[in-house]
Amino acid sequence: MVKKFSYPLEAFALALVLFSSGMKEAMLVGIALIFGDVLISFLNERGQAIKNAAIIGSIVTAIAMAIMFVFTGAKLEAGIVLRIVVVSALLVKHALAHAQEEKDFDAMLFADSIAYAVFVAVSIIREYLSTSAIFKIALPKVAFCNSALGQTMYVLILGGIAVALLNSILKTEADEVSGLWVCVPAFVLETGVLFQNVLEADGQILGIVVVGILYLTYRYLVNKVNLPKVLSNAPIEMIILGVIYLVFSIL
Repeated sequence: MVKKFSYPLEAFALALVLFSSGMKEAMLVGIALIFGDVLISFLNERGQAIKNAAIIGSIVTAIAMAIMFVFTGAKLEAGIVLRIVVVSALLVKHALAHAQEEKDFDAMLFADSIAYAVFVAVSIIREYLSTSAIFKIALPKVAFCNSALGQTMYVLILGGIAVALLNSILKTEADEVSGLWVCVPAFVLETGVLFQNVLEADGQILGIVVVGILYLTYRYLVNKVNLPKVLSNAPIEMIILGVIYLVFSIL
């Protein structure tokens, strides 16, 4: 029986795009996501005001994620902090959407653990293909390893396929707007300067607008066709956005 996703799909999927460049980074962020999902659900279960519980859980999760991110050796710049806040906000959105449901913490931890495993697996593949190393341990290099494979467009495509497989394992499905909650922050936060002949800021804005128009157009068209069963469980928009970026990269 297929059911609506019960784990924080959007938060995990966006974190997969933003924080999967290395295995260590993915492991720490994934732990914070599981911690946040359980904490917010526990506070709601205890009868706290739903909005207050979500806000408290989100703040604690964001702090935990930021602390763990420091352990990766990366600097907490403004852009990183913004990404952490957005992912935490998606946890709150998920909690509010499921606030009235009876909590099954065993099932929640199982689903979150599977999502975590997929998150880490994607980060391992991405790190190896782009650096020929895992956890900074050098491994034999294969012919198709290339630093370009660490770029956002490839992880969007790989992530979309991974989420489809994850939903197949958990027998859940993405709803019609879940992909939007992943892709809109992704192309706002990750779109680089696509147009080199204009000023950097203008190129950034123009890139976001153009990609947004193309993305919404293709999303509308995809909704009019019958997708293969495996992709019907995916936020197909992730794959669409990745392909759009891929096209821009070769123009």
